[in-house]
Amino acid sequence: MVDKDRGPGPGVRGPKTPQPTASKGAAALRERVASELHGWRIEGEELVGKWRLPDFASALSAAVRVGALAERADHHPDLRVGWGKLEVRLTTHSAHALTTRDLDLARAVHEALQAPNAES
Repeated sequence: MVDKDRGPGPGVRGPKTPQPTASKGAAALRERVASELHGWRIEGEELVGKWRLPDFASALSAAVRVGALAERADHHPDLRVGWGKLEVRLTTHSAHALTTRDLDLARAVHEALQAPNAES
């Protein structure tokens, strides 16, 4: 059993600690995002994807799909939904940086929704 304040009990392995990508260098991180995640951008310490969709219902449906992926990954992005727009912002708050968890969830979102298609 895991106590959220103290972590897993003795002899129980907790979740793998995410590795900050910042230690690999900002240039390497940008290259990885550019090569693996077309349409995503790094803004400060966040990985951002934006989609244009036909209407509000489509944007809301896409947000629900992202939410389901986030729940499975136990990693929760900030979402902004508007008429025909969805914005997904990923960062690992506990690490104060982008980590492999952000890249993994972005990849899953990318596969579910296709590449982000909105510039701003």
